[in-house]
Amino acid sequence: LAAAERALAASERERTRLTALNDSRSTFVLALLRDLRAPLIDVLGQTRPLMPAPSDLRLRDGLQEVGRTVAELMALFDDSAEFVAANRSLPAARLQRVDARLAVQRACDALARRAEASAVTLSCSPPAAGLVVMADPEALGGVLRGLLADAIRHAPCGGDARIEAAREGDDGTLTVRSDGLPPDPTALS
Repeated sequence: LAAAERALAASERERTRLTALNDSRSTFVLALLRDLRAPLIDVLGQTRPLMPAPSDLRLRDGLQEVGRTVAELMALFDDSAEFVAANRSLPAARLQRVDARLAVQRACDALARRAEASAVTLSCSPPAAGLVVMADPEALGGVLRGLLADAIRHAPCGGDARIEAAREGDDGTLTVRSDGLPPDPTALS
């Protein structure tokens, strides 16, 4: 257990370091794009007043081409900035010890009325200590409720939907079952 805790702490330190590195890179790239875009605005501003009279078509066409090129570069910089901003680090998951059987029981409790309204018998593995997993409790609860809601939706009227948490060696397993035909995996929400 102590070795696992040390490994988890080392993994968390590395994740924190990599997240900070990614955020620093994103900040640098955004600043660079902003700095590269600024002179282009000046170039665009300087070319417009220089537009000659219609008699000098070659000069006018050249300045218009400069203007179009500058506008394209600015659009590329803007698109790149949007991409970098959208790919910044997401908030870290709150990994902690979670009792998987208790999480299963909570998911069953949350969907008991839906199962009753669908005339489906809902059951889950009996609560028992000893099945602890490392997970984000909110994310795990959301996944369990989603799986169980799918099992209820696909169970026939008067059928059963069941979710079980069990230990298999060093791993924890979750099994969701429902009466009727197995649902098409692409149809699950």
